[in-house]
Amino acid sequence: MLRRRREYLNGYALTSAPRAEFNPVGWQVHGCLLQGAQWACELLDERSDALWRGATHTLRFAMNAQAASYQRYRLDFCLLGAQLRCSRRVARSVDR
Repeated sequence: MLRRRREYLNGYALTSAPRAEFNPVGWQVHGCLLQGAQWACELLDERSDALWRGATHTLRFAMNAQAASYQRYRLDFCLLGAQLRCSRRVARSVDR
């Protein structure tokens, strides 16, 4: 049986893009655990209306009030444009 390592994160940082139109206005951070053949994810942090102070500005955030460890962390970003565009990305997978 493959053992999957879990990691605990209590914060994260995001850095803005060089061009403002590529900066996210909102996002969600999820912690995920493999349960059988499916990933079960729970919301750890959610942000909206982010204010960036220019290119390559870094914002830091605390999270994970549940004090739980996860095998994978997922970020879902939302960009502001002609329509609200959201994309799902796996930010960090710690399968080992």
